[in-house]
Amino acid sequence: DNGGSGAEVGVGANGEFIISNCLFYKNGGHGVHIRNTRNVTGAIGYKILSCTIDGNTSDGIRHEVSSNNNPTQIVNTVISNNGGYGTNLFANGAQSQYLTNCCFYNNSLGHFSDSLTVSDFPVSENVTEATDPAFTSRTASAEDYEPASGSGLLNAGIPGTPGLTGGTGYMDIGAMQRQQAAGGGSGGGVKLAGPGGGIAG
Repeated sequence: DNGGSGAEVGVGANGEFIISNCLFYKNGGHGVHIRNTRNVTGAIGYKILSCTIDGNTSDGIRHEVSSNNNPTQIVNTVISNNGGYGTNLFANGAQSQYLTNCCFYNNSLGHFSDSLTVSDFPVSENVTEATDPAFTSRTASAEDYEPASGSGLLNAGIPGTPGLTGGTGYMDIGAMQRQQAAGGGSGGGVKLAGPGGGIAG
């Protein structure tokens, strides 16, 4: 809930980063702004894991890459209700991102820039584009980004998502995990909750 972007990430030659279990909402710029990144050679690369990126004025993720031989991996993340694109590839092409178990919804300019569709990405596994994430509340000053009962995010994540701890089973998509018994989304497993009432990390 900042005047600018939620996160600004700039990585030099051979740099790496992980953004995990973070909530970026109602920022005055982009949710996550990745810029000046190039020449990834490490095993980690660039990863956005189990995040919720919602209601930002501009793009959910703006991805400016000068040169990159290791695509950004976006996993178990919901990107919704943003004023720009869900993910703006800034003319870098679909090869610059991999998408796994993600939910895109109601992004004003579309989910992907450059007239791309989800089928254009070299990796696009279990990506939904029409499922309302059904958060508990998006009301100003009363935001609660935990998935509501019946949300399509429940149990729809991958099992053993890195960065989330405790137990076994399928994760909810996004940063906020809802505690419930087995059943619900496509996974049908017992979901995990992070420490401190649902924000895992």
